[in-house]
Amino acid sequence: MSLAAILFGLAQRLMPPARAEWLDAMRAESDQLHGAERTRWAFGSFVAALKQRFAPMDTGNFRVSRWVMLVETFGAFGPLTLGWWEITFGGSGVLRISPDVLVKAFLAYPGGPYILAMQIAGGVVGLLGPIGLFLGLRYVLTGQGVRNRRFGWTLVTLPIVAHVMGTIAGYLVGPPDFNYSAFGFWFYTVMLTAVPVGVVWHLMVLARSVSSISPPVAATA
Repeated sequence: MSLAAILFGLAQRLMPPARAEWLDAMRAESDQLHGAERTRWAFGSFVAALKQRFAPMDTGNFRVSRWVMLVETFGAFGPLTLGWWEITFGGSGVLRISPDVLVKAFLAYPGGPYILAMQIAGGVVGLLGPIGLFLGLRYVLTGQGVRNRRFGWTLVTLPIVAHVMGTIAGYLVGPPDFNYSAFGFWFYTVMLTAVPVGVVWHLMVLARSVSSISPPVAATA
């Protein structure tokens, strides 16, 4: 199956029924294209379907009670915060590595520099855990989402980039026996990347939906 076919399949699942006819037309037109051009066409259709699916956020449909956000916050950022604490301050954390251990356990070991780099990166990117806890609890207490779009998109982008690049680098320059188990891969992908990123995005949407509500206009005599 080609990448274009996969993208169209995903777009079909995302596109609301009212726009399905438009997507069918885009798929039919793509039959006249080939190679990279057809893939770009399919990707554009996928992005359009994604926008259509999440268009309801402008109407406030993504608003949730503060109790629901409390569950989201601890479910998304609790495990990440614990992992960040262990990899930074734990018994084998980055801040506890002595120069002697640094040389013997990392620099002299095949793939050791990669492991050290991933620990350092984890200590930085893992800050999303405590930051997310703060942002989620702030919403629970005050109803304030993430209004700074640049800050929000930074929190969304960094974990994804770190996870993708770290996985690729592991196979290229990691230890000779580097290999994710199925459980390990999905745990890191879903619990430590996708779920926290999704809740940050939700907090951005909540801030946007509140700011889009116009204040009532005072009656004039």
